[in-house]
Amino acid sequence: MTDVDKVWLQTWIHGHADLITSDGNFPFLNAAKREIAQLGHLKIEDVFPQQRFLVIRAKPDHPDAWLTNRLISDFVPADFVSRYIFNKQGFYKDYDGYSDAWRSHVVDVLKTTYLKDKVAFRTRLYGLTWDRFQRCKPDVFVMHPGPMNRGIEIQSDIADGPQSGILQQVTNGLAVRMAVLYLVTSVQ
Repeated sequence: MTDVDKVWLQTWIHGHADLITSDGNFPFLNAAKREIAQLGHLKIEDVFPQQRFLVIRAKPDHPDAWLTNRLISDFVPADFVSRYIFNKQGFYKDYDGYSDAWRSHVVDVLKTTYLKDKVAFRTRLYGLTWDRFQRCKPDVFVMHPGPMNRGIEIQSDIADGPQSGILQQVTNGLAVRMAVLYLVTSVQ
């Protein structure tokens, strides 16, 4: 769908305006896009409550940003980029019901947006950077089950720092998994 003729698309949109505008989201999003382009922001108090989930996301530095964005993606399943990022299971369930043409469009959009610079996107959304770490309580203890993407999920100086229990956690996790596998596979 990325190679579609723009004149044809506009003609189709005008010919099927009743379908597109039935829920009011398409006109709202176009108006919101214009307002952001003109003013640089959108006044959320002017947005109807039923359309707020279309334009809001959690603050990236909020401790519950990922969970908040996951919940928002559940309210707006049509936003397949957010759904892909925050709720893979829900995305793939939706994807199974898509037509071949829509699947092709979804893949093209993901490749040209999220997957184009996934590292920077993931770091911005949930990476434990030095700046974020300094805003934590002084006695915070950093844990990660491993394997971790250094520089993406967590900066190396934090992962290897004195407040990190990652190495011990990974070591213990490996021993526990080995013990469970032994008990499950041993013949008695």
